[in-house]
Amino acid sequence: MIDLMLIVGILVATLLAWNALNRLLPRGHVDPQNKAIMVTGCDTGFGHALAKRLDSLGFTVFAACLNSKGLGADKLRSEASSKLVIMQMDVTNDDEVLAAVETVKKHIAYPEKGLWGLVNNAGLSTFGAIEWCSMDVYSRLLEVNLCGMIRVTRAFLPLVRKSQGRVVNMGSAVGRLAVPDCSCYCVSKYGVEGFSQCLRYEMRKFGVDVSIIEPGHYIAATSIYSEDSVNQMGDSMWKSMSDEVRNAYTKEYFDSRVQGMHYYRTMGTKDVSPVINSLVDALMSKKPQLRYENKELYWHIRLFSILHLPEFIVEKIF
Repeated sequence: MIDLMLIVGILVATLLAWNALNRLLPRGHVDPQNKAIMVTGCDTGFGHALAKRLDSLGFTVFAACLNSKGLGADKLRSEASSKLVIMQMDVTNDDEVLAAVETVKKHIAYPEKGLWGLVNNAGLSTFGAIEWCSMDVYSRLLEVNLCGMIRVTRAFLPLVRKSQGRVVNMGSAVGRLAVPDCSCYCVSKYGVEGFSQCLRYEMRKFGVDVSIIEPGHYIAATSIYSEDSVNQMGDSMWKSMSDEVRNAYTKEYFDSRVQGMHYYRTMGTKDVSPVINSLVDALMSKKPQLRYENKELYWHIRLFSILHLPEFIVEKIF
């Protein structure tokens, strides 16, 4: 088993070295002047940081927030330039998405050039075993993480096609491999993978590049979970379970998983800059990568194993 892990590690290290070398090769960058980019989910996390970075580079940024009057939006107003346009947009709301398209059309300096970039970043997460999560929870994550992405992309594609620009979708390390107690999020991100690949094939003839960003463990950096939110999710799950499910798993085990989530939310990479750098490269490089994998070595090895080794071996290793 140790020899097998060593072989897998060497293969993965070789591929990573080749990938790193490929990234170092000059690919050129587009001029950000007179180019506009729409970013969803700018209240916090990656979207918030990306909006500020793109603004500092000279892009016209449309920062879509779930709450355009909230703290995240106010912070953008105070820290970004006057060029940055904050917009109200719930990606699950057809009316707000269509209104955002009209706002973008009115604010673009050169309408005939369209919208250079669309970054689908808005998303939700949760935890819990399959039997703990209600269908409402599954539906909510799918509606935001997958259907919201599809809704926004379909609305803005005519503008992106006009510019022969970019669509950049936020995936996840668990979009191509599964982990326990994460089925709601995994299912939604697996859908993002399928949608993004289909979109890439269809957009090639229009000169539009489609990239997937695949972050690893950045929970501590994005603050997607707080102590209160974990407790609220746990309370809601326990209350929604049937007596049969409660008795099968026991309260002791359930509480241990909630406590594990409290520990997990404080771990991982706390610096969002690698993901932000990948997002910027996907928007600015003349030859953007199809996929940007900002994740730890463990996740690279695990994914490589899943993709290339027999499943019964992968099951024994992981």
